[in-house]
Amino acid sequence: MKNQLFRSASVTAVALALVFITTSCTGTYSPPLWDGASTSTPVPVQTSRAQSDDGPRLFAARWPDLDRASCISVFDSVAPAEAVALVAEDATPLGSDLAEADTWAYDSQGELISEFRSWIAAGTIGDTTFVWEDNGFACSDRATMERASLSGSVASMYWNADAATIFTYAKYGLISVQTDDLSEPTEEQWPILVKAGATRMLAGLWDQDPERGGLIVQAELFGLSAIANPEWLDREDVRFWGVII
Repeated sequence: MKNQLFRSASVTAVALALVFITTSCTGTYSPPLWDGASTSTPVPVQTSRAQSDDGPRLFAARWPDLDRASCISVFDSVAPAEAVALVAEDATPLGSDLAEADTWAYDSQGELISEFRSWIAAGTIGDTTFVWEDNGFACSDRATMERASLSGSVASMYWNADAATIFTYAKYGLISVQTDDLSEPTEEQWPILVKAGATRMLAGLWDQDPERGGLIVQAELFGLSAIANPEWLDREDVRFWGVII
């Protein structure tokens, strides 16, 4: 009983501290959202896979409610090609064009050529590297994240078409957070979310839009000005690889 009371008091104290931290400095929390306003050329998807009643749609128009699994990871200590090597074995270089990368995984009707084929994109955002797995999940795997984080920090957000979500944060080979629900973090996970500055918004946002919630925490952890978004795939240094998952 004594231990239970101590744990309850400890959690309450941490929660009160979080309220103070997130309100005393700024008054309100302003997450690094992406409003869909393009600052560069929009990134098109294959017309055959993106048709709607209004004609061809943009990749950005569907963001982040993609019709297939995605896993987006941010690294603070490795270059793009090195990050891909850590995440995927025997990746096949596909160049710098998204449409070309799509032909690796999808046929002319927009159907997967094989459920085991996907593409990976990698590039830089500020001082960080991102890896974007289309229809992939490597960075939701604990062993992969432990290996990928040996030299620094990595945060990944995974989701699929069945509404499954996994947020993972690892540093120097140790996983601090891996959860499918950031709205109710454990006592051990609080320090990470305090660093992310995102604790006030998670409870409501996670239920409504968990993909965006996880990407907000990811952006805050690395000091990014906006969450991961389709414009990342249009950056000049981005390259694509084909992988067998």
